[in-house]
Amino acid sequence: MLFLLSADTSANSESNRLESQVDSHCPLLASTDMVSVPASLPLGTALASGPSARSTDSPIRSAAPVNPFSQPHSMVAPLPSLARLPMISNPVRDIIVASLKSSTRRIYSSKWKRFSLWAKSRNIDPFTAPVHAVLDFLAEIFHSGSSSSTVKVQLAAISNYHVGFADHNIMSHKLCRALLKGIFLLKPPVRSPPPQWDLNLVLTSLILPPFEPAVSCSLKFLSWKTLVLVAITLARRVSELHALSVRPPYLVFHKDRVSLRTNPSFLPKVASKTNLNQSIDLPVFFPNYSNRSEQKLHYLDVHRQLRYYLDRTKQFRKSDQLFVSYADNKKGLPVSKVTLSRWLSSVISEIYLLRGKQLCSKPKAHSTRSLATSTAFQARLPLDTICAAATWATPHTFVSHYKLDLASRDRASFGSTVLKSLFH
Repeated sequence: MLFLLSADTSANSESNRLESQVDSHCPLLASTDMVSVPASLPLGTALASGPSARSTDSPIRSAAPVNPFSQPHSMVAPLPSLARLPMISNPVRDIIVASLKSSTRRIYSSKWKRFSLWAKSRNIDPFTAPVHAVLDFLAEIFHSGSSSSTVKVQLAAISNYHVGFADHNIMSHKLCRALLKGIFLLKPPVRSPPPQWDLNLVLTSLILPPFEPAVSCSLKFLSWKTLVLVAITLARRVSELHALSVRPPYLVFHKDRVSLRTNPSFLPKVASKTNLNQSIDLPVFFPNYSNRSEQKLHYLDVHRQLRYYLDRTKQFRKSDQLFVSYADNKKGLPVSKVTLSRWLSSVISEIYLLRGKQLCSKPKAHSTRSLATSTAFQARLPLDTICAAATWATPHTFVSHYKLDLASRDRASFGSTVLKSLFH
């Protein structure tokens, strides 16, 4: 978290005073009453507003409380106080606001509103609320049934607005950290059971009617099969599948592979230099098959499937987005992320119905990602290759969600490994 410091009448003397107080982790200074400004996570530390040292439990004094709900609807919080600062221009404000993704700002805004209403009902200024008040609020929502992760997000939202203390923000206060640890131990998170559908059964069914022959199957089943193959060989989030484009150079067919990229305006969840506008290459899959088994594998070739899909949709396509609607009233229009999720769930359910098997629970779209990465790992694909394919910054996300043996790993092609598992 960044903080803006107040100025006095002498610019030079104020500059010297600020230099003696500025924490090395705080990159932003301005002249106004002290208010909180969000920056790229993780949040930084708070700064003192005067020369004298403050108690670590005493909140920094701020300007008069600002109503966080009086801002224009076009400005998605956080930053209720930035809008009140005349020296901050709109272009600068917009850039600072963009330091947090819009989804994060919406969540923080909702969480802050809840805390703000709670604090004001008790005549407490939410921006300068003492730590014991924040602890009382967090304990109250925990006892109302909230999970440890919900409480942690609530505290992060409060920390994004709260002016903090002399040497740390509310999120890093030792009592808040202790409360989060206690909540975690009292109500440890429950890991969801693994997906209850069989990837091998789905892949086996995709090489049979009604998904084949690709040249004459219905547009619905052609669309479904294309989406499933792209989803499991890329192991990407639905948002990334939604952002795939057919416009060159974002989709290029080579003799031995197909290259895919997301729309350049798309911002991935893990917005690293590696993941931004990353090119994804999928090799052709047994194009020159010599036996029946290799021919079956070729029916799972993403290169082949995409060519059929683009050829069948080019006559009515009205968007550069890869996946378009096959519904008569929306034919050729881009589909939403919700629709893609529904397609993934529907195709798995349809396959189980066609094969006369019963699903224990409704499949979730995100389960294609978890099953694909787990299958690749069990086929001894290196963990760093899996993380790169799934756009995870570190193996922690993968390992923390699945109890897997990390002993043996080999190098292989991600998409090919997932598909070849069908015949192992």
